[in-house]
Amino acid sequence: SPREGTLSPLAFLNVSFSCLLLVRTIESYGRRKVVATVLGRRRKDCGGAL
Repeated sequence: SPREGTLSPLAFLNVSFSCLLLVRTIESYGRRKVVATVLGRRRKDCGGAL
């Protein structure tokens, strides 16, 4: 498909939303250390979304 190998705007929004949702969900449980650990692990996935 023509979109293969490129990051479409929709895909970028999905990644951004997933990262944001992940952070908000974990923060809602007050697990700041877990947030830092997960963000460190997932920094490649999130890229510049945060």
